[in-house]
Amino acid sequence: MRPNRIQVRRPRTSRWLRTALPVVAAALLVTGFLALLLLVPHPTAAVASSSGTGGAGTPPPNGQGGKQPWCDAPGLPACPTPDPGWVPITGETPRAAADAISRSSMFGALQGQVGHLSLDTPALVHLLLSRGGSDYWTSDHWVVSARNDAGVQIGLFDYVYDRAHQRIRFANYGYISANDPRYGHAFPYSTAASAIQRLQVERKVSPRASSAPLLVYFPPDPRVLGPAGNQAPIPWSGGGEYPTDPMWMVPGADGRTYFVGKDSHVHNQSELPIAQ
Repeated sequence: MRPNRIQVRRPRTSRWLRTALPVVAAALLVTGFLALLLLVPHPTAAVASSSGTGGAGTPPPNGQGGKQPWCDAPGLPACPTPDPGWVPITGETPRAAADAISRSSMFGALQGQVGHLSLDTPALVHLLLSRGGSDYWTSDHWVVSARNDAGVQIGLFDYVYDRAHQRIRFANYGYISANDPRYGHAFPYSTAASAIQRLQVERKVSPRASSAPLLVYFPPDPRVLGPAGNQAPIPWSGGGEYPTDPMWMVPGADGRTYFVGKDSHVHNQSELPIAQ
């Protein structure tokens, strides 16, 4: 079954020509990036990040986990100019998120190079605990996978969500290659139903009545995830370190809260590698 999609319109030429010069520069760099994709294998997602300051860390620089960068590395072009512009969002629904994302400059820059894009249903990823720092680490995020005219998933958009002011801004774009296990699948890559099933099988606990699983992320402990995304001595494979790699938070009928990771295991909050 094909995943649900939200269609977005291609920006008119006149609007594209009015884009600010930094965004034009970003579009030119994206052109070089797309050409580079034809020549260089990318086994994992490569990310163009927005800027961040201080706190528990900054967004993953050009490559989640620091793997296979496509920009700002020796022999590669500079990353696109960050787009700090905020876009109003009309509500906290996937439809409103898709409309806002389609109006952002970075979405327009990419669409101007590859043609019409469609979005899968955006997912709201909640911040589990705030440890201060840039708004990347203190806000919820809207994350959505994008596809081209052929229906092929070509990447993953990540937008910071400023709920108080009802606006979003571009944070990351990740390229998904054909040999990535996430290729061709809509985000999130596991379902709430599968998370509930894992809780019932592994812990023999049912979900709490009148509650629903939520996607969550947290600022990672640097002992688990090193400065450039390098794996540190304490191993962790459950995910949750980034909005684009969240865990399912499931309230249990026993009064406890559980977290189901990409490792398909159920964890307590005390087991999560959260930055202190």
